[in-house]
Amino acid sequence: MIRVERGHDAALIVFVVDDEGAAIDADALPTVTFTEWDGTVIATAVESSRLAEGEYRAVMPAVDRLTLIDVVWVIAVDGLARPQTEQVEIVAGFYFDIATLRAKPGMESTDRYPFAELVNAREWAQDLVERECATSFLERFHIDRVTVATCSRIGVEFPWLRSLVSADVDGVAVDGTPQIGGRTISGDWPAGLATIAYTSAFETEVPRDLHDALVTAARYHLMATIGASGIPDRTRSQSNADGTIVLSVAGEK
Repeated sequence: MIRVERGHDAALIVFVVDDEGAAIDADALPTVTFTEWDGTVIATAVESSRLAEGEYRAVMPAVDRLTLIDVVWVIAVDGLARPQTEQVEIVAGFYFDIATLRAKPGMESTDRYPFAELVNAREWAQDLVERECATSFLERFHIDRVTVATCSRIGVEFPWLRSLVSADVDGVAVDGTPQIGGRTISGDWPAGLATIAYTSAFETEVPRDLHDALVTAARYHLMATIGASGIPDRTRSQSNADGTIVLSVAGEK
């Protein structure tokens, strides 16, 4: 899933390939439709521009609320429809800026560590902390769909409620009251399939120590996964601005 910060537009790219994975051009410039999870249309038939053979770019308009957006690319090749879909999450922000990661020692090379890889490392760090902590440290949008019996209170999957966006049972709206900071929503809930859209977060601003830890984690993740760190194969330790790391050497204890 692509994450875009609230209030910012975003350039999205699609690739068109043949059955063997080779880039090919579409019959015409693909168009894109952006629709919120509840069917609200953000923009329709947005025309893309061609960047290279089989590569097209379109801009999603800025959205000022936390939500999920379905993206549908309308593509035709040799007269046949080849639609592609993806989903965008509008988020309150990110745990750190890419510029902060780029400024860390060893991250200067855009050839070794291109922008897209830094973004992926940030996503890895953010997903890691949210998975292990079972919560977010920035407000996130969620949708729960659950079958309920008649009741006066139901629980949501993600704790630390911040707001209730909407709630219904079998399409009929329910006037719910969220337990701010908790994980339950009070209301007159009839039996049926409940759809609850809400936001939650343990914090609404990233704590400074968590920010610093995730920048460091993303940096080491890049060095470990992309490689080419410049460290000789049998180096026993490596020192930098973050301290000294003792390395394991194959065949030695």
